[in-house]
Amino acid sequence: MKSLHRRLDRLERAAGGDFPIKARAVAERLGVPAEQLLAVAKGHEAQLSPNMGMDGTITWEAFCCLRDLGAFA
Repeated sequence: MKSLHRRLDRLERAAGGDFPIKARAVAERLGVPAEQLLAVAKGHEAQLSPNMGMDGTITWEAFCCLRDLGAFA
């Protein structure tokens, strides 16, 4: 069972997992157009996805990364 969880985690990280769903929730919460956030975050999914929640929560690290990428400009 433990190896199954590890494999699933690796697959989610490799494929970006549910990043678009998380990004849309974060964009809605922050009042940013979802398509803009997704376009800016393209290529950074592996770094951002673990730091975003399905309910629109986001860690400070991910927020700073999005800010530096220009998501809020």
